[in-house]
Amino acid sequence: MDVSVIIPHYNAGNYLPEAINSLRPFLKSSSILCEVIIADDGSTDAHSIAVLKQLEQEGLFKVIRQSNKGPAAARNNAISNSTGKYLLFLDSDNKIRPALIEKGVEVLSSGKADIFYGKAHFFGEKTKPLFSQGELN
Repeated sequence: MDVSVIIPHYNAGNYLPEAINSLRPFLKSSSILCEVIIADDGSTDAHSIAVLKQLEQEGLFKVIRQSNKGPAAARNNAISNSTGKYLLFLDSDNKIRPALIEKGVEVLSSGKADIFYGKAHFFGEKTKPLFSQGELN
């Protein structure tokens, strides 16, 4: 497996399909082997549970479940269950362009970088990142 896309999820059934849909063109057309792991952090609302079940039944997505321990624990659980050489973290309210994964694999495979970061598109109730963007010191 080349890439494991890890999506922590908690009661975000209204957003998760849009995040997943941003990955579908890549999954359908790329030669890069990719798994998508949705780490459910103990969702309790019926809509979110139904969305997870539907995605799991498609067979393209791996859903792992845990009791509610927070997004960091969900990510760590997904990492433990991943098989990809590279990890891409995507939140339930983020979308990416399919080219991001291809470019990331290209950059990381070159041996010239150990970390690759691309800009995600935020959507939903909170549409701005919680940090400011600027130059690193």
